[in-house]
Amino acid sequence: VACTPDGKYGVSGGADGAARLWDLGRGETARRFEGDRAGVTCVAVSADGTTVATWGHGDSPQAPGGLPRDARVNGTVQLWDIAGPRPRATVREPDMDPVGVTLSPDGNVAAVNYRGLPVGPGAAPGRHTALLDARTGKLLRKVSDRARTVDEYHLAFAPDGATLAEVDSAATVRLFRVADGSPAGVHRLAGAVPMRGYRVRYVGPDRAVVWAPTGGRAVAW
Repeated sequence: VACTPDGKYGVSGGADGAARLWDLGRGETARRFEGDRAGVTCVAVSADGTTVATWGHGDSPQAPGGLPRDARVNGTVQLWDIAGPRPRATVREPDMDPVGVTLSPDGNVAAVNYRGLPVGPGAAPGRHTALLDARTGKLLRKVSDRARTVDEYHLAFAPDGATLAEVDSAATVRLFRVADGSPAGVHRLAGAVPMRGYRVRYVGPDRAVVWAPTGGRAVAW
């Protein structure tokens, strides 16, 4: 679930392959966004309230329409005008599954974290983060590429949209310049225990906080 900055609307995903825009004052559905056939796993709304991103895992165990539980179909990322009935773009990367998306504050750039789909027993999928033009879905650049398997990443844009932060399950935060994809710094959280669930969020122009919901510990820099 995600909400617009003015608090008037919420966006929710669903296993039926659609996301919904809710009028929170009326408690009614204002619009449907038809998403991934395997279910809309997550949603995001840009800070200016103009752009919505929806995405779903291709291997969702709740996939409707007769898909087998072990189906390995690619998930999709769809990018929408919040007022538009049709997506601006639908993005599917071969042999990759989107597991996280965040939008730049102005809604013009989408950062997508992908994991590789296993291709055989014991396969270790790679992961990467890509920057997409949120108006067209066109790949702008990759900002990270990991051959080794890391459980998950969480992404956040700086308030000015110039920097992207990426935290992984090893509690390592990497910063990238959005303009050219170059590294902008690395922060390793001293004493942090590797676990799933680390999150990163900017709380000021040059200040961010990282926390683990299961650990109850927050670290800022």
